[in-house]
Amino acid sequence: SLTAFLPILPIISDMNNILDGTAYFSLSAWVKPAALANWKSILTKYSSATNNISLQLNASDDQCGNDDFNIAVMNGGSAQGCTNSNLVSTGNWYHLVAVYDGTQGNNENRLKLYVNGIQRSLTFTGTIPATTGSNAATVKIGFENDVSTYWNGQIDDVKIFNYPLTATQVRNEYNQGSAIRFGPITGTP
Repeated sequence: SLTAFLPILPIISDMNNILDGTAYFSLSAWVKPAALANWKSILTKYSSATNNISLQLNASDDQCGNDDFNIAVMNGGSAQGCTNSNLVSTGNWYHLVAVYDGTQGNNENRLKLYVNGIQRSLTFTGTIPATTGSNAATVKIGFENDVSTYWNGQIDDVKIFNYPLTATQVRNEYNQGSAIRFGPITGTP
């Protein structure tokens, strides 16, 4: 598990291009916040305020609710979706899956966020783009670009998929982290 007191946080340099100029991806991680604060980064690829992908915790802000998660996909503008239900508390583990599919026609279908296997309603600002931006930024776990965005807590089992997971695949990802795993009834996993 990744904790906030580690002196070096992971940078995934060999995966940087997987999120560039694409019409779809999915991000998955288990997180356990130790404190609630604004814009604490779980996984980011941040080049600028209008060219980034960010999965973050937000404690209070005019764009998101209090103690909620947000996912931003920006390509030349500002666009994000936020849970808005005071969803997060300290000391609890949450399984997050952000699913982006720019081939879909509206924000609600282009960007989805699942928490513990359940799709959450998102409040959107801006228009989620049809493709992600391309930039030289590195994919980072636990921070964005500066100390103010460092994650305070634990992050585990981070995954990046180059396709949009289905609701069934998200539930399978969530169930794999529990004491038992529910596989397919027929066929092979």
